[in-house]
Amino acid sequence: MLNQVSSIKPAVVCISALPPFALNHAANLYTKPRSQSAEVYVVVCLWQFEGDSTATAIRLKLAKDHGLFTTLPQVLHHVAARLLKTS
Repeated sequence: MLNQVSSIKPAVVCISALPPFALNHAANLYTKPRSQSAEVYVVVCLWQFEGDSTATAIRLKLAKDHGLFTTLPQVLHHVAARLLKTS
């Protein structure tokens, strides 16, 4: 799947992770598309996450404008706004 990201060059890459290993899974996946292209825009979705989102974004080393979300409405709103902004 990561090879497809580098060849297709999508506008947004969404990493979706579920407990109990959501943080480690998301962190490992986040670094891979970023290492292929620093310009790829990534959102991380940690479903059923109840921790501090700001501290978690720092722990995951998310780029400043990348998003960390816990609900589908948050993701959809953010991605729609992002795509409208870049159009």
